[in-house]
Amino acid sequence: MSLDPEYYSVYLLLGQAYELDERLEEALETGIKGCKQDSYNKDLLFFTGKIALKLKDDSNAEKYLREALAVDTEFIEAAFVLNRLLLSQEDYNGALEILHQFQDIEDPRFILDEAKANNGIEKYEEALNAYHRAYIYFKEDQDFLKEYAYFLIEDGKRTEAIPIVMRLRELDPTNEEWQDMLVSLEE
Repeated sequence: MSLDPEYYSVYLLLGQAYELDERLEEALETGIKGCKQDSYNKDLLFFTGKIALKLKDDSNAEKYLREALAVDTEFIEAAFVLNRLLLSQEDYNGALEILHQFQDIEDPRFILDEAKANNGIEKYEEALNAYHRAYIYFKEDQDFLKEYAYFLIEDGKRTEAIPIVMRLRELDPTNEEWQDMLVSLEE
């Protein structure tokens, strides 16, 4: 690179080598330099955004993930990672904007993100619809089921929460929380 900084493909490879060696600061620096040389390399932009995320540099993470999406508007993985960042920042409207770009794609991760974002902006009917659609894909995922059950309970849909809590109890019979919750819901 010091001999030929315009040898673009080396930036991603060198950044990945730094990442493997757990030298994340150098990986990020390399990614940023590479992006300045080749601002249309979606893989390098995505890599740089993910490294920034690992370093908790949300500003650079968002910047490079958005740039990767600008280069390839159908880059699903970049959209998903960006959405996770936006949801963690409670930027629910921002997450919904990204989801709108991918509304024709039935990716379970996007459906779950839609539920979370709509819940975050208090669009409970839209959130409920998305949770129902996500259940098909995540009915074995305890974290999802717990989130879904609590959403239903908070939304006053206690009867609908019962089968979800029963499923949680089936998946984790030693967890007393599910048994207690079930007793409470059936009262």
